[in-house]
Amino acid sequence: MEPPEPPRSPRKATRKLSEILLSTETGINLMVTGPVPANTFKSVERLSDAFGFGSTDAFESWFESDSFKLFYNELRENLKKYDDPSQPQRQGPQYAAVDKAIYQGERNGLMKYSSIYNLDLDEFTEIDFYALCVVKMSQFNQNSRDGAFFGKKMSLADIQCRLWHAILRANYNLPSRQARSKKTNLSIDLQNANLGRSGLATQAPHRSHGSSTDMYI
Repeated sequence: MEPPEPPRSPRKATRKLSEILLSTETGINLMVTGPVPANTFKSVERLSDAFGFGSTDAFESWFESDSFKLFYNELRENLKKYDDPSQPQRQGPQYAAVDKAIYQGERNGLMKYSSIYNLDLDEFTEIDFYALCVVKMSQFNQNSRDGAFFGKKMSLADIQCRLWHAILRANYNLPSRQARSKKTNLSIDLQNANLGRSGLATQAPHRSHGSSTDMYI
């Protein structure tokens, strides 16, 4: 019969736990670099890992903050000119087209999107507005203490790719054009109904023939 194994010392157990924690941290660091699967934007959990956040709550807090919403709302405002209620909801451009626009617009010091002076938005296309959003958002989130990537060792390409998935997530959450149309029509119907009832109650009284009673029509 083999003798029982001696009990493990607390030091060995602590060292093993440290190794586990180190491997976990390494895994998180690896997630903030390299390619991102195409459907990452559909999962808050995967987005949280790709951004290097410690939890989905941390990602959602950033997602709802000005670090994201300020730039995304500006993008939606710029895209209103392309919004046609009679057409299906636009999916937006492919990231390859946006990435190409950023490269061509920023190379050799052109600063088409990163300049803080004299941006000629009148000549911008839909792709340009997406590129502008990605560039401005990446600048802020890399350099600001409130940014998602502040202090993280990442390439600009990795940062911009992850921000693109955040934009896709926000677009993914937009109500469909059909749902928005139904909601708008319902709101108009309710307003008309309220106006009708209000008109009945506020019209001047009409005195009927042969009666001293005020009648409202």
